[in-house]
Amino acid sequence: MGLSRFSQYPAAVGHLKQAIKAGRLPHALLIEGDSLSGKEEFARELVKAVLCREDPGEGCGNCSICRRVDHGEYEDLYVVEKGELSVKDKQIADLQADLMAAPSAEGGRNIAVIEGAGTMTARAQNRLLKTLEEPYPGTLILLLTENGEDLLPTIRSRAVRIRLNPTGRQAVREQDRAMMELAEKIITKAVEHAYFSEITTLVDQAATDRESTSALLDAMERLMRDYMTGGGGLVMDRRHAYRAVKYIEETRRNLAFNMNRKNALHALIIKIGG
Repeated sequence: MGLSRFSQYPAAVGHLKQAIKAGRLPHALLIEGDSLSGKEEFARELVKAVLCREDPGEGCGNCSICRRVDHGEYEDLYVVEKGELSVKDKQIADLQADLMAAPSAEGGRNIAVIEGAGTMTARAQNRLLKTLEEPYPGTLILLLTENGEDLLPTIRSRAVRIRLNPTGRQAVREQDRAMMELAEKIITKAVEHAYFSEITTLVDQAATDRESTSALLDAMERLMRDYMTGGGGLVMDRRHAYRAVKYIEETRRNLAFNMNRKNALHALIIKIGG
């Protein structure tokens, strides 16, 4: 379906399509979105929209370029994946070497996608800075992160920020709806003061590792924002939801400092149940 498949992000899609067609796409984009936003898929569709000659600004999905991008076989597309904890300096050094080479494919430009950009070490970010300041002509760098504030100000200032703003349940991919439903069940039981063991059993089933824990917290925060705007039913009032968002962010910080996952999440449930 191309870039337009992300109809839940009309502002971002509209801005990017217009920039591509006008030939005014910046050389670096900072794409922000939580774990339920589909930012990795969004970046792939954006790459196709930039390179596709059949449907510029959209991506036809059928031409040789689009198919190679989909299968990870496009010669001048370089994807940097986050390791267990961070993107390392060596990964950025290797990327820089790749980007210095002239493009070999018919798209005529090198494209880099850095996943988990907010986890780049300070050394890796400072190394990347030179490439952002003096990119090879035609180079496009996509920085994917949950929160742009995790990046150094010097990095942020050299990239145009694109925020994939969530709108609760409507912006969730089909495969993530189960997590949204489970998050709402957990929140409801906490507010209704169900047995603590019943709630924590649900939490432990949902958050089995770092990735699923992040997804659960993202789902809970989306629901809280629904409640704050009056779109989440009668589970809790706005003031309670506002406090809950603060508790969720506090939990994220605790987890970042290696607090035990179960302890952190169980403490969060107690605070939400308040």
